[in-house]
Amino acid sequence: MSVSQPSPSAGVKEELLRIFGKDFPKGTVLFNEGEVSDEMYIIHEGKIKVSKKVRSAEKTLAIMSKGEFFGEMAILNRKPRSATVEVTEDSKLLVVTSKTLKTLLQKDVRIGIRLLLKLSSRLQEADDLIENLMLKDDESKVANTLIKLANEIGVKVKDGVEIPIDPNHIVPKVGLDVERLKGVLAKFKKLELLRVSGKRIIIRELNMLQNFLRFMGWKEELLSRRRIYP
Repeated sequence: MSVSQPSPSAGVKEELLRIFGKDFPKGTVLFNEGEVSDEMYIIHEGKIKVSKKVRSAEKTLAIMSKGEFFGEMAILNRKPRSATVEVTEDSKLLVVTSKTLKTLLQKDVRIGIRLLLKLSSRLQEADDLIENLMLKDDESKVANTLIKLANEIGVKVKDGVEIPIDPNHIVPKVGLDVERLKGVLAKFKKLELLRVSGKRIIIRELNMLQNFLRFMGWKEELLSRRRIYP
């Protein structure tokens, strides 16, 4: 009987966890908006919340979980943190400084590839966000984002097009906080444009959502003309 041996990548992963892994209890604030620090984080277990203070209110920008990383801009440009990050459930994170990043890349080149892909993805997300911010109403912002996601990662299923993404994870894509996003999704569910099932969003009829977005554009144009020609 043969005995399976652990793969080399598994050994590397365990070594990285031993060297850079650290446990953080729920409620730990990893860093605050405006602080200067030299660390990025990779989530091995648990969840974190990214938030930003807008005037007197705190807005949740994203919820991140296993496999995702954040804080890399502190290593790349050494600018103050643009948001606050808090641990929302007991977590194990890899804590990486600019000095240790080189060691990580030497031990596992896949980390460097993932970093480059993620940065490229975030540049595309920034372009999409700029486009979304040009839309005036929340409904159009959400509809536009969902249509893009449906075309990029959507899968045809029996009752429509399934987007395999946690609704909380589209917060930074739409440029809204969590509560406003929930309000729009609830409105779309009431209109039977979509339904949310766990970490999936199912768009019932993509063409109906596209028509809704067009309608909102026509509505905005008509209101604009009405202001010009009272």
